[in-house]
Amino acid sequence: MKITIGGLSGTGKTTLGRSIADRLGASFVSSGDIFREEADKRGVSLLDMHILAKQDYGIDRAIEENAGHYGKTHDSFVFDGRLAWYTIPDSFKICVISDDSVRLERIRVRDSQKKGIQLSPESVRVETFGRENEMREQYNCIYGIHDYMDKSHYDFVINTTGLTLEQAIEIVYSEIVRRG
Repeated sequence: MKITIGGLSGTGKTTLGRSIADRLGASFVSSGDIFREEADKRGVSLLDMHILAKQDYGIDRAIEENAGHYGKTHDSFVFDGRLAWYTIPDSFKICVISDDSVRLERIRVRDSQKKGIQLSPESVRVETFGRENEMREQYNCIYGIHDYMDKSHYDFVINTTGLTLEQAIEIVYSEIVRRG
């Protein structure tokens, strides 16, 4: 089964996607990983890659084309990406949402651990919302998509606020089984 999973940062989409792929015995692919690989190929940092992508829309187009090609050439996977619903339209499209306060705290904890410093909630909020606004503008400009998080793009929406990972996995897995 082709499954795409999207959502804003901190909603748990990647963790949930990996877990669902493991449970199904399917491969897991992340557009974020593809973006990081492209940065490595170019010998630039992730931050510099984001700056380049804002200046050269061809970078974003190439990554999304790569996702679309993957969707056409594979049958059993979970693909994590903000535009995966768009690039792999014949997939079962899952949207993961969470209250902003919860997802921002998840991001703060994750990024504080990665960076080895304590990030302030305000700095995480400003950076996260700023990045998300830039993405909205970029997707609108490149693809004419005004709201990539519009729930009408998806087949199933799960709110992970207040759920454990195990609960979220069970809810999504049950829905996948139900839809066959």
